[in-house]
Amino acid sequence: MREPLKQTLQVNPMASSSGTTPSAAGPLDVSNLVSQIIAVESKARLAPLASKAEELNALLSAYDALRLALVACQQALRQWNSARFLGSDTAAVTRVASGYVSAFNTLIKGMTEWSRPAPSPLHGKASLLDPLASDTMAQALIAQLRASVLAAAGRHANGTLESVGIRFHKDDTLAMDAIGLNQAADDNPEGLAALFCAQDGVVACTQSLLDQMLHEDGLLAGKIRALQTSLKRVADQQAATLERLANLRESYTQQFNRLNITLEKMQASHDPASQPLARRRKPCP
Repeated sequence: MREPLKQTLQVNPMASSSGTTPSAAGPLDVSNLVSQIIAVESKARLAPLASKAEELNALLSAYDALRLALVACQQALRQWNSARFLGSDTAAVTRVASGYVSAFNTLIKGMTEWSRPAPSPLHGKASLLDPLASDTMAQALIAQLRASVLAAAGRHANGTLESVGIRFHKDDTLAMDAIGLNQAADDNPEGLAALFCAQDGVVACTQSLLDQMLHEDGLLAGKIRALQTSLKRVADQQAATLERLANLRESYTQQFNRLNITLEKMQASHDPASQPLARRRKPCP
């Protein structure tokens, strides 16, 4: 970026309230005029770009938080070794169920929180939209997770989650009845183990969904790359705009300096003190 042209005039700080300045300072305050013009131009050109960059950065932060939540849930589910829980160990099966419900609910609560409007800090004002409030991806993933759990229950829990002491809340989190779960584990430990640990059980199905979302070619990675591309484009536009403003400052400075020179010449031509003294003639006798 080129540096703005240095001004050829020095503004006299002792300018009078009427706007006039001593002739040495020039008729116009070039620095002040140019700064005011550039301030107006900067606001008009840079403010929309700054707002867009802020929006994109908020979305990137929200998607990164979502990615971390998916990774945390994925890691929590991986700790269960499915092969160990396909037997009749009631305590082991209930630990898997409890761990799954905890990891599932943590993920659902996080995604739900990011997808709802936040309360406005000002009384009586409309709610502030969270970055993901207008985005459908989080809600779509919640719906897919719920559907996978219900489908697994249809295969391994006599068609209903309630039969093993588990049910969905209205907010899509899971409620677990410890007594009902223990009863199901006592009555049919192999069936309960299959519900959670079989290849088509809830743990495996949930992991599959998370793997798809977190894959480098998955939907979430694609969203993040698209946002990064958009943010880079806005940054380039900001840099180009700043360069144009610098060039504009230089151009205005040159124009006002030339105008100052012209005004000084006009002022000098009309100033009697600057004219040569007329020769005095003695009156005729």
